[in-house]
Amino acid sequence: MFKRSGYSPLRGLVFVCIAVAPAVAQYDPPAGYYNSAVGLTGAPLKSALNAIIDGHTTITYANREARLEILDQDPANSANVIEVYSGYSVPKTDFLPGVTPANTEHLWPNAYGIDDVNPAYGDLFNLRPCDTEVNSERANKYYDDGGTLPAHPEAPLCRDDADSWEARPVEKGDLARSMFYMDTRYEGDLATDGFANNLTLTDNVALITGTATNMGKLSTLINWHFSDAVDESERQRNHIIYQTTYLGVTFQQNRNPFIDHPEYVWAIWGPTPNDSRLYLGATEPGDGASLVAVDLGEVIVNGTVPGPQNVTLNKVGTNPTTYDIALSGDGSSTAAGTRQSFLGGVQNRVIAVGLTTSTATAGVKSGELTVNNTDLTSSGAGRGDADGDDVADVSLRVLDHANGSFDDAVDQNTLTLDFGTVDAGTGLHNLGFTIYSLESTPGFTAALDLDAIGGTGDTAALTTDAAPLSNLPAGTGQAFTAWLDSASVGSFSATYTISGSDQDLSGAQPTSDLVLTLVGEVVSACAAADTNCADGVTLDDVEPFVNVLLELASPCSSCAVDTNNDNFRNAADVQLFVDALLGI
Repeated sequence: MFKRSGYSPLRGLVFVCIAVAPAVAQYDPPAGYYNSAVGLTGAPLKSALNAIIDGHTTITYANREARLEILDQDPANSANVIEVYSGYSVPKTDFLPGVTPANTEHLWPNAYGIDDVNPAYGDLFNLRPCDTEVNSERANKYYDDGGTLPAHPEAPLCRDDADSWEARPVEKGDLARSMFYMDTRYEGDLATDGFANNLTLTDNVALITGTATNMGKLSTLINWHFSDAVDESERQRNHIIYQTTYLGVTFQQNRNPFIDHPEYVWAIWGPTPNDSRLYLGATEPGDGASLVAVDLGEVIVNGTVPGPQNVTLNKVGTNPTTYDIALSGDGSSTAAGTRQSFLGGVQNRVIAVGLTTSTATAGVKSGELTVNNTDLTSSGAGRGDADGDDVADVSLRVLDHANGSFDDAVDQNTLTLDFGTVDAGTGLHNLGFTIYSLESTPGFTAALDLDAIGGTGDTAALTTDAAPLSNLPAGTGQAFTAWLDSASVGSFSATYTISGSDQDLSGAQPTSDLVLTLVGEVVSACAAADTNCADGVTLDDVEPFVNVLLELASPCSSCAVDTNNDNFRNAADVQLFVDALLGI
């Protein structure tokens, strides 16, 4: 037997019922195709779907190969097709009438009401390439779970028993939707369906194995449908069958409604109105509508958008359901897509939600992820069709760069503080200053970090308590103090460079340096009567004394002439000056 390729025993296994089907617009049905089915459930819905999809172009069984070679082509090898049940990739040259081991499988067995009557016998939704021996082993067995024996060495993940066949997990949903199509398409009206038999899905094994027109098991196929959601390859196959011609080959020009609208399955065959409820987050809402906030935090202009955060999508209720996940705004999620499903019972799924956005400008960036329970029936408030939409509201704050300044209104990066002239030995003299974090964009400006302070010059005499700090909010300031130490006489100057940056967020950059210059002079202490500051009281001090009192000259020092130390230079100082002059 020739070698088969492309098979993996774990390929497509569904451990939790959360398969995702990408929304591929080119495979969507044309607008209005299902209009006549809108608002219907149960038998009226099934009848409306039959009217939509019957009367298609008949493909004879003898002409199936060229079409199946297109429909079931191996995406990894255009010279091969993929066999049903095994998943093996086999050459198209082996898929010819009479060639072993490749042949064609009727998913709904001919013995169950089809025989060799067209159009059902050659319906492309019911035909798949298959290994001859596997086809023979499957025979007329209905689909069901719980087979006890490996079906065949060429289909190791399939299992069977005397009457039933369990397919690989990856194809269970595909097979189930083919069965729903056959039941709906071939209702037994010869005039409209071109087919006399009424194909019917059932759980009644006696009816199935009685080789009538029944197939099953219905409950298992419903479960398979929800456990293996519609995927892109199945949608593509469906859309090709719908074409008038494709790659020069004619096709049926009808669609499988249960691929386009998987919610139709429960609406037709569900034994009860749907009681499912979906919600995001920890709290189950009574109406089924939930809202969770996903805060991605803050970045600075041109910073990297933070990664997505996880939210939990919960499902309660005994029934399975289908749902869509849509994005709006700048919302992003790999979980987005239509035709997704949950099995019955309590289920949950972790969804990563984020943003795909530009951070080139400051402001709030936002988007939404919306979960829509697409079931068409409802058992009550907030259930099934009445289940409200669930929204994850995602936001990110983008901040403008910080800006440090010595002024609270304008960008001032330099400041000079002059202590003037002080007397030696008079202790520390201080001046205050404030560093402001300017608000460049109101409400969206990063906080300011002061990272380092470095001084040059006379830093022993001129000091400051300015020190590193973090997250000075925009629109606020931090007060500091500078000091001149009068312990030593002389003229002093020191320069302090204050380096800053944005707060510690993605996109942070250094800010412009702030430069603080301190200057001051320390002079020797003087006697007030030494009005010419000549280190002694002599007759030479008389004239300067008189001139200062008459405001004809300025004092030579801060204390000159003010002999009584009352901060005034007036007649009250004369007697003390005379006493000093006379040495009294």
